[in-house]
Amino acid sequence: NLVGVAAGLAHAGLRPFVIAMAPFLSMRGFEQIRDDCAYNRNAVKFIAPFAGLEAGPWGATHHAIEDLALLRAIPGMTVLSPADAGESLRAVRAAATLDGPVYVRLGFLSPLDGYDAEFRVGEAVTMRDGRHLTLVATGGAVGTAPAVHDRLAAAGIAARVLNVHTVKPLD
Repeated sequence: NLVGVAAGLAHAGLRPFVIAMAPFLSMRGFEQIRDDCAYNRNAVKFIAPFAGLEAGPWGATHHAIEDLALLRAIPGMTVLSPADAGESLRAVRAAATLDGPVYVRLGFLSPLDGYDAEFRVGEAVTMRDGRHLTLVATGGAVGTAPAVHDRLAAAGIAARVLNVHTVKPLD
């Protein structure tokens, strides 16, 4: 019902934000997100905490491991997966300005010291340069990538690190 009401509000010209745990929003609300929001270009903004395995102790029903695949498959849907709390704020502000529905996936967001890159929807952020290989990360996995970069550098491997905070449209 939450998604259906939000779609109606958006259709009336408002810009509603829906917040619900990622596994329930993406799985139980999928048909309404697709049909009532995306197909009709209703600008509902979905904020989805507890993404991935963040709600681990609560069991498989509380895991959102399919949400990226599901929401990316919807035509007209924008999917954002910020790396930390600061980037989450920038992602939500960016989502508010976009036409159409936006899914903001939040999970395991450890602080990234000194990270304050400008948030541009659809543009990956180069966090480290390298020429041998590229580490591509999104969401909470971005916090691990610089440490992997450093370990590879110690072995003589220059790895570029990309924060892909926009999963759709993909840079």
